[in-house]
Amino acid sequence: MVNSKLFLLLTIILLLVTPVFGSVLSTEILRSKTEITPGGVAAYTLELRNKGDTETTFSINSNQLDVHPFSESIQDIIIKPHTIKIPPRETRDVDVKIKTFESVPPNQRIQTMLTITAVTNPELKVRIPLEFRLINPPQLTIINTDLPDDITISKEKEFTVTVEPSVNILIKNATVKIISELFEDEFTTPLIYDVKISKKILLDIPTSTTPGQYTLQIKVVTEKEELGNYKKTFQIIKNPDITEQVQKKNSFFKKEITMVKTNDGNLAVEEKVRIPLNRFEQTFAVATPAPTAATKNYFEWAFELKPGEYQEIVVKVDFRSFVVGVVLVIALIIFIVYFFTRKITIKKELYSVTREKDGITEIKIKLIIRNKLGNIPNVKIVDFLPHLMSPTPEFGTLKPEKIQKAAQGIRLTWGFGNLAPGEERVLTYKVHSKVHIVGTIKLPPAAVLYSNKNKRLQTKSNRLYLTAKKNE
Repeated sequence: MVNSKLFLLLTIILLLVTPVFGSVLSTEILRSKTEITPGGVAAYTLELRNKGDTETTFSINSNQLDVHPFSESIQDIIIKPHTIKIPPRETRDVDVKIKTFESVPPNQRIQTMLTITAVTNPELKVRIPLEFRLINPPQLTIINTDLPDDITISKEKEFTVTVEPSVNILIKNATVKIISELFEDEFTTPLIYDVKISKKILLDIPTSTTPGQYTLQIKVVTEKEELGNYKKTFQIIKNPDITEQVQKKNSFFKKEITMVKTNDGNLAVEEKVRIPLNRFEQTFAVATPAPTAATKNYFEWAFELKPGEYQEIVVKVDFRSFVVGVVLVIALIIFIVYFFTRKITIKKELYSVTREKDGITEIKIKLIIRNKLGNIPNVKIVDFLPHLMSPTPEFGTLKPEKIQKAAQGIRLTWGFGNLAPGEERVLTYKVHSKVHIVGTIKLPPAAVLYSNKNKRLQTKSNRLYLTAKKNE
C-alpha cells in the first residue's frame, strides 16, 4: 500500500514538472493486461497524440534500472516502435510488453516508468507510469504421476507421484492426498520452489477387482486452502483365461526354472513364453521341451493351449565346472596383481555419524594406509570433500599439511615422509555439513601418492555412500 501511494505521488510530481511538453503531446492507455502470473507478460497499448502544429518524432524508452540484471522481477521490456513520427493533430499507437521472471513471488504490485522524448528537443519529455500485479496461477503446484493408463491386476505394484510449486512460494507443511475407488494414500511434505518432491505409492489391487475404467485424483492441500488438483482415468485389464506359475531354484552355480501355463477358460489360446537367458547361459542350458526359437537374450516357446490343458516348461542351467575353472584363474590373477602391482593400500571408512531431526550434520572419516612392500619414501595422502562439507579443526594424530579450496570442493593433504615395510597409518578427521544431509550423498575416494623406482604412483581408496532420511 505504501509503495502504491509513493508511486502515485511520483506520478503527480512528474505531471506537474512537464506542463510544456503536455501542450505538445498527450498520452492515453487504450488497452492493458495488468494482472498476470509469474513468468507472464503485462501488455499495454498507448495512444500518443501530437497536439502541436508540426510533425514531431518521439522516442519511447524504458527505465533500464527496472530491467534485468538490475531487477529480479522484470526480465525485459519490449517497446514497438521505439521511435515514432506523428503528424500534427494526429495519433499513433505504441505497444509495450513487460516480460517477468517465473521465479518472482506472486501477490505483489510492480511499477516501472516509460520516458517519451521529442527527438529534436530532448528537453521536452514526459514520463508515463505503468503498474501491473502478479497474481497466483490457477494451480499453485505442478502434479504428475507415472501411473499407467492400462493396469493388469497383480500384487505389489508401485507408481510415483511428483509434486513441485508452480510459483516461488514456500509451504512448510502440505498434504498430498491420493484418492481412487481402489486405494487411498497420503503424505506430508514441505514445498520449496524449483524442488521436485517424488514419492513411491504402493498399488495393491485385489484380484477380484472388476475390469473397467477407474479414476485417480491427487490433491495438494494445507489447512487453509487447496494448492493443486490432478485427475486421470486408468483401465483395469484382466486376462481370465490363462494362469501362470513360475518356480525358480538356485544352488551353487546352478539354476532351474519351471513355468506352468494353464488354460482355465473355455477357448483355445495361442501362447508365447520367453525365458531370459544370455548366450553364455544358453551354452550350459537344457530345456524341456526344446524351445521353438532362441535369440541372444532369451529362449522362446510358442504353443496352443486348449481349454483345460497346461504346458510345463523346465530349463536347467549348470555351469559349475566351468565357473570353478574361471574362479581359479581369476584368483591367480588377483593374487599376482595384488602382490606385484599394488604397493600401498588405502581404505576410507565412516566411523561416526551425527544425526539430527532434519538429517545428518557431522561425520567422522577414517583413512587406513598399509604398506605391503619395502620402504616407500615421500608418501602423501590426499582426500576431497564436496562443497557442501567443510573440515572441522578436530583431527586425529596428524593434521593436514594443506587445506585447499578447489573447483571440485576442498582438498586435504597429509605428508608422511617415509613409510616402513608393513607399516600402517590411520588418519581421522571430522567433517561438518553446511546443510542437513537428506537422501544419499557420495564422497569421492581418497588417494595415496608415493614414489617407487623413480616413478610417481597413485592408489585410490573406495568411495563412501551416506544415506539419511528426514524424520517426519
